[in-house]
Amino acid sequence: MRILVVASLVLGLMVAPAGAQSKKKVCKESCGAVITTCEQQNEAAGFGTLVGKKCKRSVLKRCKQEGPEICQAFCGDGVVSGAEQCDGAELGSATCQSEGLVSGTLACGSDCLFDFSGCEACGNGTIDDGETCDGSVPVGTTCTSLGFDAGTPSCTAECFVSSDDCGGIQSIALDDFNIASGGAVWLDIDGNDFTIDEGAGGDFTGAGDDAFDGAWGITVDAASFAPGDGPASATFFTSVNAATITTLTQALSGLDVSALVTVFRSSPTLRLIISLANPTGADIMSTIGTDTNFGSDGATVIDATSSGDLLFDTTDRWVVSSDGVTMSDPVNGSVLYGPGSPAVTPTSATLVPPSDSLTTDFDITVPAGQTRYLMFFSQMSGSPATGTTNAMTFDSNDDVDAAGLLGGLTEAQRGMILNWDL
Repeated sequence: MRILVVASLVLGLMVAPAGAQSKKKVCKESCGAVITTCEQQNEAAGFGTLVGKKCKRSVLKRCKQEGPEICQAFCGDGVVSGAEQCDGAELGSATCQSEGLVSGTLACGSDCLFDFSGCEACGNGTIDDGETCDGSVPVGTTCTSLGFDAGTPSCTAECFVSSDDCGGIQSIALDDFNIASGGAVWLDIDGNDFTIDEGAGGDFTGAGDDAFDGAWGITVDAASFAPGDGPASATFFTSVNAATITTLTQALSGLDVSALVTVFRSSPTLRLIISLANPTGADIMSTIGTDTNFGSDGATVIDATSSGDLLFDTTDRWVVSSDGVTMSDPVNGSVLYGPGSPAVTPTSATLVPPSDSLTTDFDITVPAGQTRYLMFFSQMSGSPATGTTNAMTFDSNDDVDAAGLLGGLTEAQRGMILNWDL
């Protein structure tokens, strides 16, 4: 009898109380959501990156060691807890507006913090990154400070200061031109031979201070366009989000020739438009030449062309070039003409590395009493890959327009650009 009592006492120590669960079962139930999330995404915030079956093993091991409470609140369980602002689709009552922004759709990031990328700040009364005004023009910004004689600047619906209501136009010397745009800096125009003398890499990693040694020299029937260093009219950062200067006019081969140089605030892009006005009663045929020196000397390489090869000729609408492996200067992109079926394309185009000189000729006709234009673009970037991506914008007129690079041009002007089919 005594033996039986002892045995049952021993057995009692080995039998779990009624209703008790093993640690493994408790952890499976407590950490089920973590395990599911981890197996679906190979990651669960707070548990690191775990692949495949390692998710389940690793989570259960931690649960057994630290207790099931570690799985009760984690990023990805759909419940906002702890330091989380949100979790998946659960944002609480938060919206873009409740977080001090104006409109848009608030989202939750993978770290369970608010993702504001879908929100719009313009209109909140605060000048945020990328804005020059919000609701009202900043104190101290006047038409005079913008370089005009009179009037009142305004703040556009896109939160940019507009000088559209200013009177008068600022006059500057071309060699005072020094404008930053999209990480690039465009420096000095030599009015004696009309070339853009320098470009600096600005924000581009590893980029130097000398993007070219003269870009877009223009000739009309072999005579150089040389409007002089000034004064040139300038309109800085208007509602088209750009700075434009217009040179003096020079008479060449019966044409009144001038140039409009535009730099865009948000893009490392310079636009050159050559205006060719015919004041006579007869059509004028001329050959317009361009000459660009990239400053890469004997190290020039072609990194990409619009035709897909590394040889540049008249079939290439754009070309990306650099100084090769040294990469001491910004990468240059040059756009000669647009897609589609423009009325005029180059009759000759030359860039033969290691030479750093790009030249083209365009045969044009300007009808009596009318004006025609040629439009070119230059870009700077920090790498051949980025330069090529930027240049591919010019494979579509819609993309060029969407990027704002046709800003400031009227429909009538677009229709008179000979080397673009707009």
